[in-house]
Amino acid sequence: MTAARREFTAHLRTVANGEANFDAAALIFGELIANAIKYGQDPITAKLESNARYALLVVEDGGGGFVREQLRPPEPTATGGRGFAIATTLARSIVLEQLPDRFRITVELPVRIRSQAQGHSEQA
Repeated sequence: MTAARREFTAHLRTVANGEANFDAAALIFGELIANAIKYGQDPITAKLESNARYALLVVEDGGGGFVREQLRPPEPTATGGRGFAIATTLARSIVLEQLPDRFRITVELPVRIRSQAQGHSEQA
């Protein structure tokens, strides 16, 4: 996971315009991939895309693992379950989609992109 997070962050640096929280983006990436591995089904994909101004992380899995109750913050004494809450706090926005054959999370990262990177899509 560490190598994937490092590669993800390195690629973000190539498309960012300087206004970026790379640490937050890397943490979001790690939490969402870990959740997909733990709760989702194969295949799991991660794509880096962009909208008009910000980098987007799109994580998809084969579905089946999404339970809306998992989105509630954990109890203060819980030993885990904070990943989605962390991602929600750090992301500019998050869209959840339960599709017939897969589950998708699209996150607008706190990374502003250069205009020539717009429309760029990269499979991770």
